[in-house]
Amino acid sequence: LQIYSVLMTYVFPDKIEFLFAFYHRLSENLLEEEPLLPCVLDWDVYNDQAEWERQGVFDNGKWRVSDCNDNFCTIETYSERLVVPTSISDEVLLEAMNFRSLGRIPALSWFNKANGAALCRSSQPKVGMSKATSPADESLVAGIASSSLLQDQLHIIDCRPMTNALANRAKGYGVESSVNYKNCTVSFMDIPNIHSMRDRFNEGLLLLLADALHSCRFGTFLFDCKKHRLEANLENRTASVWTWVNGFRPQLTEHTYEPKQVLNPPLMGLLKRVMLWDAMFMRWSGQPLVQEPPAVTNFFADNSQRTPTWRMPQGTVVALNMALTLKYREAQLIQELEERIAALEERVKGRRGSRH
Repeated sequence: LQIYSVLMTYVFPDKIEFLFAFYHRLSENLLEEEPLLPCVLDWDVYNDQAEWERQGVFDNGKWRVSDCNDNFCTIETYSERLVVPTSISDEVLLEAMNFRSLGRIPALSWFNKANGAALCRSSQPKVGMSKATSPADESLVAGIASSSLLQDQLHIIDCRPMTNALANRAKGYGVESSVNYKNCTVSFMDIPNIHSMRDRFNEGLLLLLADALHSCRFGTFLFDCKKHRLEANLENRTASVWTWVNGFRPQLTEHTYEPKQVLNPPLMGLLKRVMLWDAMFMRWSGQPLVQEPPAVTNFFADNSQRTPTWRMPQGTVVALNMALTLKYREAQLIQELEERIAALEERVKGRRGSRH
């Protein structure tokens, strides 16, 4: 029983500090200058300003960076800096936030500098049963449409089935209407649309990230947003998955990738073209199709240079064992008392029967 309780405590911890990621890290005496490190821990691998400039977001002058979410003051699940149309002021943005679930207004996620097409992401609007509207939100969506060089219809893609979106009106939410959002079309992703994915990385990276997503080995995927990760100080308490990835970057690179070549996927997205991801779901059936390449760096290989990943601090283990021992003794005592009560009840019943 005690072994079972210990296993359950670590498998389903009731405290975030018990997760494996908080013990799978470098020791405090290992400095950043050590040659063991491929770079500075890779927690700053993503730089939003550099990424926006790489995509050419600001080349046409129709997009700007807004600081209306500075210190996550308005939308804690968004980044602090948001890319929005230049024609939309921060006052309009703040007003539009009141019309979106959790304040998640449409903000730029990806940009195509060749034709000015933009991909923005947002939460559902607060339409409700009364079919409420928001001029500020409509202006924001119109500003996104006018920022494209194509000046074509704006496509609003809802990831939910139509029935779910309409049912959410009873909760005060819903979906945009093409009546209020001019020159817009609304579509629902209930039709299969599967295309081959081609990028500068290969399948090995996808497998590595798929495993790291649920393994709790790294702090990169803990919590729901950047704000919560900063509050938990994960940068100094856990390791980044990108440090591990950078250890064998050559093995994960797709050498046939052409960054300037435009990939036009086929229009047909038939369900019969869906295939099982053998490398992911059949990896333990015989020889796996994709093997995890050996690490070039010794970043997570030298036990003498880091805190052991298989051991918790001694004080924590002792305290946990003491608590579990007390819990086990309490359970034994309760069981003994219940047995005594049952025996007394049987004796009372026996005496009553003898009287009759």
